[in-house]
Amino acid sequence: MLLHGRTARVALPVAAVVGTVLSSVNQAAVIASGHTTAGTWIRVGVNYLVPFLVSSYGYLTARRLRSALLEPRVERRVVCAPPRERVAAGR
Repeated sequence: MLLHGRTARVALPVAAVVGTVLSSVNQAAVIASGHTTAGTWIRVGVNYLVPFLVSSYGYLTARRLRSALLEPRVERRVVCAPPRERVAAGR
């Protein structure tokens, strides 16, 4: 559900912008110096992954809440058994 349809169209641009800003702030010096390691690229990947997941979660939560608010409410009644008749045995 995260990589299909509207969710991806909303989350990917957010992840691209936020991930680029985070990577620029946190890893630009290491990348520019040429001293990158596998750990550097994992951090860059996480800089893109986390905003994507947060944006997807926010979008899906908002969509679920919106659909719950727009659905007609069905009134549910609890059906109870009729009260027992009291036996006229002195009561």
